[in-house]
Amino acid sequence: MRIDRFSKILVLIWLCSLIGGSLVTAMAQDVIRASGGTDISIDNVGGAYSTLSGPTIRETASDQLKLNETIELTLPETGYEWNTALTEDDIEILTEGVGSNNTRLEISFTSITLNEVTFTIDTQSSTSGQ
Repeated sequence: MRIDRFSKILVLIWLCSLIGGSLVTAMAQDVIRASGGTDISIDNVGGAYSTLSGPTIRETASDQLKLNETIELTLPETGYEWNTALTEDDIEILTEGVGSNNTRLEISFTSITLNEVTFTIDTQSSTSGQ
């Protein structure tokens, strides 16, 4: 069986992408859902707002959250809403390093609408060894 030149090139490209793809480090954040919202009913119109703890976003390597990028927490379009009376003083943002990799990440509250809360990366993360 004879393989034409085009097929050889395709196989070579596929092998290079397979080998090269395994050498690239995958970078992603771990997202741990908020707690305190499991008993919120979509049928309870006009009720009190629920206090949530979290979510937690954890970088798996420094510099994944980039300077001036935003983090947006979005609700479904109907049935739920954020308390738009909240201010920066009402929202706690906690950043902490794990182990010896103490982060320099700084995040600030930017805005809130009925369906979305936005935070901005003010200082990109880095470890104390950099």
